[in-house]
Amino acid sequence: MLGRLRGFVLAAAFALPTTAAAQLQLNQNFVTQGPTPSFGPTFTVQSGDAPPNGGVAGAVGPVVADPVNANTLFVGTPWGGIWKTTNGGTTWTPLTDKQATLSISSLAFDPTDPARNTLIAGTGLTANGSVLGLTASGGLRNGLLYTQDGGNTWTSLGAAILANQSVVGVAARGSVLVAGTYEISGFAAATERNTGALYRSTDGGASFTKISGTAGLPNGPISSIVGDPNNSNRLYTAVTAPDATAAGKASTALFVSDDTGAHWSQVFGAAQSGGKIQSTTQTIIKVATGPGGAVAVAVVNYPTTGGSAVTGLFWSGNSGANWSSLPLPALTSPDLNQGSVNSAIAIDPNNKNLVYVSGDGNANATVPAFRIDVTQMTSDSITDANTANGSTVHSDSRAITFDANGRLISRPTARSMQGRIPRTIAGCGHGSAATSPPLKSTRSPMTRWVSVWPWRRRTTASPSSPLAMRSSGTRSWVQTASMSS
Repeated sequence: MLGRLRGFVLAAAFALPTTAAAQLQLNQNFVTQGPTPSFGPTFTVQSGDAPPNGGVAGAVGPVVADPVNANTLFVGTPWGGIWKTTNGGTTWTPLTDKQATLSISSLAFDPTDPARNTLIAGTGLTANGSVLGLTASGGLRNGLLYTQDGGNTWTSLGAAILANQSVVGVAARGSVLVAGTYEISGFAAATERNTGALYRSTDGGASFTKISGTAGLPNGPISSIVGDPNNSNRLYTAVTAPDATAAGKASTALFVSDDTGAHWSQVFGAAQSGGKIQSTTQTIIKVATGPGGAVAVAVVNYPTTGGSAVTGLFWSGNSGANWSSLPLPALTSPDLNQGSVNSAIAIDPNNKNLVYVSGDGNANATVPAFRIDVTQMTSDSITDANTANGSTVHSDSRAITFDANGRLISRPTARSMQGRIPRTIAGCGHGSAATSPPLKSTRSPMTRWVSVWPWRRRTTASPSSPLAMRSSGTRSWVQTASMSS
């Protein structure tokens, strides 16, 4: 299913479209952005960003954009830690090189912090990689990282209660922190696919309580956590099967809380899914929120054996009270079937009726990405043939975000695309974030970092050097010893 290592690069489209062109989503061109992307033949490097050559830099996972300053972005990477840009992607700074793990599975701002300096990150296994026949999803799983100064310093939280769990969803609301765990990677063992829970802290992370199984929320892994952009107290979380029974498989559902996770009620489940949530195979939900009570979900079929694919899309315009089935474009390649990790859904921040979805590629290793107009129930491609010169972006999209100027930022394997919202991918470019896996290069006078497998070597590049972002095979870097030189 995950036969080859897939990398990530950030890319952009520079021509600003006319209104007519934007409506048709035509004439955007994608250009690889730095630093240190690798270039080569398209079918070797995989990404057709600059035909006939391709480009790859590394994996980008969760991305959060400063809601006021479009030049500031934070990204989390499956093997490369957290990175930050304050100049729109021209340069990137690594923020977590000296943390115990570089495997970041979730990342979010605290919207109640007016200075926009508070972020929470979850650690976990989300990489889709293979080298020399070996597979790996990431490094150490040790809970949360938390910062209140924009990433300059970080505090490790929940390392005991969340140990050895992938935190794939997080939310911070002042002293209330919420974390959801699930082994969402395609490498997860069958026994791990029913393991996970929702945890909540009311004291800034000093202690956590398991909420799953109480307060209206059933037991089961958590595949997604998002907040309502217009109500900081409202959170949505998706729960999947707590066991492999038929009843457990059919119990996948979306829940809402209006008190920052203290109590929950179901708003979407098998009854609203048109048969997509069923008792034969496990399913997971990915959820997005937008203005005016808009909520969108993607249902992903996640069988015990074989791949995972997006099988249904649904939308609500009233916070989940009523649901409509959306047209389902071809989001999941039958050759890849990596929908559990590589699928994304988002709602336009300025138009509740526009839903964006992306998936895990096709025969040309390019990302399938679409805009769905709920008022027309139409689905339009925003990549591949709808570019002016045939340029495109690489497959395996992990998430979609919007910056302060309303531009779409998507993280497919091989690059991120930006778009002038609400109708097209067009605008200015961002640089590459980090690689998956990276040569994570921190070495201070008192610390050495070595590769866990399959190499063991030391690296001495500066943590701020672009060389620290070069893709170098499947490596995960952890602190192993203190030394004086």
